[in-house]
Amino acid sequence: MSLSKLFIASSLLLAAGLSSSVSAMEMTNLNQASSPVASRSTADKNAGLKQALADVIVKNSGSTQVLQNDLIKRALARPQSLLSSVSYQTVDNQLYLDASFDRKAIVSMLRQAQLPVWGTQRPLTLLWLTQDDSGTRELLSDASTQPERSQLSQQSLELGIPLLLPIMDLDDIHAVSVNDVHGMFADTVGAASERYQSDFFALANISHTAAGTINYQLALFPKTDTDGFWKALLQKQGSAPTEQEAIADMMTELAHYYVSRYAVVASDDASAVQIRFEQVNNLQQLVSIERHLSQLSSIKTVYLANLSGNEAIFNLSLYATPEEFYQALTLGSHIEKVDHTYTDMPQPTVDGSGFDQMNETTVKPIPTYLWQAQ
Repeated sequence: MSLSKLFIASSLLLAAGLSSSVSAMEMTNLNQASSPVASRSTADKNAGLKQALADVIVKNSGSTQVLQNDLIKRALARPQSLLSSVSYQTVDNQLYLDASFDRKAIVSMLRQAQLPVWGTQRPLTLLWLTQDDSGTRELLSDASTQPERSQLSQQSLELGIPLLLPIMDLDDIHAVSVNDVHGMFADTVGAASERYQSDFFALANISHTAAGTINYQLALFPKTDTDGFWKALLQKQGSAPTEQEAIADMMTELAHYYVSRYAVVASDDASAVQIRFEQVNNLQQLVSIERHLSQLSSIKTVYLANLSGNEAIFNLSLYATPEEFYQALTLGSHIEKVDHTYTDMPQPTVDGSGFDQMNETTVKPIPTYLWQAQ
């Protein structure tokens, strides 16, 4: 891994985010990957480019299963066709090939293959992990020097899952015990997780068995409870030969959940929605909103339909269903749903070419939002 990639991986696990700006993250390295190579020979370069491209494809889809697709296999056989730049770096006596690829072309290829595409806005997960070490159970913190911490950082980078570990300062120590995490007491840990402003928090345990294998447990929770009750969104338990494989299994489970919830498979049925933003007070806010919408994997095109006073209405054509789009729209802290809706604008209909026509007879409520500047 290059020095720049080491920094990125580490920064995904920094627990300096005790403000609202932490919630969700915009992934900016989804077109880049590093691959260890033995030399700068043509054969090693080609092998390194193939591996780097595979890593980039997985990050943009969120699933390793896409690598089995025939169209993806053909692309991996000629990675130079998608290559933007390549360079080499040596870290700890290991030579790495650093490659950047055409992300737009990769996303287009994934859509053509009817495979999931995961956008740049991704949920931030706070992970509370216990592990036993020589019979002693302990919580893994952001400052830990354990190899599991480094592996989580690497997995976070490879799968494109922003991850946060607790800093375990006095506030954390007083609020959460090892037994709280090991016992999966979501109410206690959920209250302690609020300060981190993550989108989700996960409880995980790794333990050694007498047979020498590793047992693991994982449960994922939303950042807030429902009427005082914490319901796990994901629960998984299993065993693995090593701690490294146990962590890889748990990270894969998280990836599968997020892909199922936020990644989008292009639909043959065109759909369109209209949304409104209130309190748009300047051009910079308008540009920021349009840029943010354009980066969502569920949106095909963005068109500013109306700007009146401090209110802006956008027409959106979608790859996803409207339900999938609305679910992903308010991820993070940029966009806040407003309770009231308006009915003074007709809703768009798709006639095969986008928003050429408006349905003048059917008027539906327009979902309304606020843009939260960071």
